[in-house]
Amino acid sequence: MQRDNLSAQEPTLKPEDLEWSGEPTIVDIHFDWHDRLEDDTVRVWVVVPDGTDEAQLVWPAVEPLEDAITDALRKSHPELVPVILYRTTSEYGAEHGASA
Repeated sequence: MQRDNLSAQEPTLKPEDLEWSGEPTIVDIHFDWHDRLEDDTVRVWVVVPDGTDEAQLVWPAVEPLEDAITDALRKSHPELVPVILYRTTSEYGAEHGASA
């Protein structure tokens, strides 16, 4: 898939779509292209509540969550390689000029 085709076939994934009930709680999920990697690499922004313990956002704590995101994404977009990043609601809003 080429980058300019993302808007037409943009992945959509909501927290309720995941087989995930653990910590951290997921507020929202957003996608965009990772500019420095291959055309089929997409950034997955996982938005978590403000105040989430940072220990919940590092490996190996996030391994099951990242597996759930990757599995769900591969069902609809098997060609995409996710790069998963975590931001709190405030951090995501500050970086992207919007709220989660």
